[in-house]
Amino acid sequence: PFLMIKSTTINALISLIILSVSFTSCDPLRSVLKLLEGDWEVKSFTEDGVELMNTGAGFSSFIMEFEEYGESEGEFSWTFILENGGSDVVSGDYELNDDGTEVEFTFKVGALTGEIADFDMDLEGEDLELSGNIAGFRWVIDAEKD
Repeated sequence: PFLMIKSTTINALISLIILSVSFTSCDPLRSVLKLLEGDWEVKSFTEDGVELMNTGAGFSSFIMEFEEYGESEGEFSWTFILENGGSDVVSGDYELNDDGTEVEFTFKVGALTGEIADFDMDLEGEDLELSGNIAGFRWVIDAEKD
């Protein structure tokens, strides 16, 4: 009887592990979307290799906000605070590629309206790096979750 209980328990544990692995591997984008969702404070923003954050020629603050609304897509809003005190907001929709390493931004509001840009995305915990070309410039954005 002890061996029967032990083998039944082991079989139940194996089934539980297989079931939980199948659920977590079904939708890898869900975890990426959940990590991406929220507010991100930009620490570095370069355009063609030139730093634009707190240099006297760019921005004093840059906040990115992401909100998911589908299986691989959502809305974004980026708020740029200029060093002269002004501000600019651009927003639109985003969509992740199949493995969550690239994101396509479609700008619908603000100075970049009509632009569509593909960025490589490196998202690790509370650190995010986006790099891509937009309006003829190479952007690299490093941010931390706020």
